[in-house]
Amino acid sequence: RTDIILPDVDMIPFENLASMDCIILAILLEAHQSVLARLRPMLRPETLVVDVCSVKVRSREILLHELSGHPNMLICHPLFGPQSAATGTQGHQLIVTDAMGDAAHRMITFCQGVLGLQVTHVTAEEHDQAMAYVHVLTFFVARGLGNMNIAQLPFVTPSFQYLQDLINLDHQHSDELFMTIQTGNPFGAKVRREVVQALGDLEQSLA
Repeated sequence: RTDIILPDVDMIPFENLASMDCIILAILLEAHQSVLARLRPMLRPETLVVDVCSVKVRSREILLHELSGHPNMLICHPLFGPQSAATGTQGHQLIVTDAMGDAAHRMITFCQGVLGLQVTHVTAEEHDQAMAYVHVLTFFVARGLGNMNIAQLPFVTPSFQYLQDLINLDHQHSDELFMTIQTGNPFGAKVRREVVQALGDLEQSLA
């Protein structure tokens, strides 16, 4: 998109990506197919394409299909964002499902040695299975609590403040990102059913 204005970020025409050494796909899952189809004709073999989508099974399928044969690709998920890494990247986790080509392996070395990231290699399925709890569950609960529209309270406990902080964090995410996390993960629906069932069972036991 060219209608977005971000401070301290220079916007360039899409065609200028052809000259880049590295392209990071920080885009929503629903945009992968159209963006990659547009990128494919201009992509140089030596350019490293990095996918950082929050879900990996589906994004990986699209990437490998649309850029079939491209020699340099890194399919990963940084488990941190602007809020959690505001003071630096040291010690944060980078999950890698696929590293193809010398450029991808050099990028991993840079992430470990310079950025201080902890790199973990798993399959796309293993990533999404874990993130169904880590991401889907977390922000499903946060969105549900936020939809309760709890009024400002005169006093709270530290434990309640943790919940409020989680709700506030979810408010910083776009609805599009929320939908990517919730519906783009093939294991997400099962986990959502589990938490709803667990809360229902708990309520029934109290009644």
